Amino acid sequence: MLTALSAAALPALAATPTITLRMSSSSARTNAVALAGQTPTGPIAVFTDNDSAVKAVRFYLDSASTPTRTEGYGPFDYLGTTSAGTAYLWNPTQLSAGNHTITAAVDLKAGGTVTTAATFRVGAPATAPAPTPPASGSAMPVGDLAHWHQVFADDFTTSAPLGSFLSTYASRWTAYTGRDTSGNGTYDPAKALSANNGNLDIYLHTVNGEHVVSSPAPKLPTMTYGRYSVRFQADPVPGYKAAWLLWPDDGVWPAHGEIDFPEAALTDPGLSAFNHYASSGGGQDAFYVSTSFASWHTATIEWSPGKVSFILDGKVIGTSTKLVPPNPMHWVLQTETQLSGGAPSSSAAGHVRIDWATAYTYVP
Repeated sequence: MLTALSAAALPALAATPTITLRMSSSSARTNAVALAGQTPTGPIAVFTDNDSAVKAVRFYLDSASTPTRTEGYGPFDYLGTTSAGTAYLWNPTQLSAGNHTITAAVDLKAGGTVTTAATFRVGAPATAPAPTPPASGSAMPVGDLAHWHQVFADDFTTSAPLGSFLSTYASRWTAYTGRDTSGNGTYDPAKALSANNGNLDIYLHTVNGEHVVSSPAPKLPTMTYGRYSVRFQADPVPGYKAAWLLWPDDGVWPAHGEIDFPEAALTDPGLSAFNHYASSGGGQDAFYVSTSFASWHTATIEWSPGKVSFILDGKVIGTSTKLVPPNPMHWVLQTETQLSGGAPSSSAAGHVRIDWATAYTYVP
């Protein structure tokens, strides 16, 4: 015989919490309002509310399939949280004018996932976030060369606002995260990398006391020997440098060597190239050319058995044949704070622009 249960005897069903994307002009998240329908005019903190119900949040910008950021504990901020508990500010005016949407996939402490989204509008900025650079004046080379088989070529024809570069270019690029070589900067591709005007743009600046830098790296096959070319130009930003390099895949240094070109502070009047010997005792061959990052240049490393040549704008500036690395290495466009002279000023800011990058495997 079945007995009807009274309503009082039934267990109560927990209501799904409401999660909203909110914004504030303060890193302390004060005077916050719902992000949906807003037209931000400057840097803002973007975050979800109802933290007590939330386990983790994945933030997505527009149609990106890869999260801009994943937050595993509260507060749940779109660009992350400082060690002081405040939110890193994000400047949406660097996006293209029009409507944009941030979506948050929210894992709940009670189990399950809910999705919330907010569409906001960006007006045409009063000043462009990155000044339109002068024309590069050199088309990207396409196709094989004698003794070199092209395996990578990118000229950044697809625009990608800050925060979306690695998702837009996920099949072709990756980037370092964490502290940079000096320890004064933070590799943060979400805050530094974008693609605009046909260039990869590395935006060097300071956010809430963090000196933002980036080291993008093309996704290449495992390569022992290769030819690597990059077309570049940069603002003379004091306190920052570039050391674009081939680094051993196994990380064994100095025994497995290192090859750098170009390397210089962005304010230096010249560019250097180095073959760091593949030797446990270290040592190097060094070359120098009197030209700077201020103008467009093409730098090429040609690395073959027992020989590495450094080429700037079609002219060889140096060749090393001593203890040339014979082991697999990968290419990184390492752009960071200077190694000596202290941390950059918080007001120092500017852009490194890369018009195109190509890579080739060696064909004997």
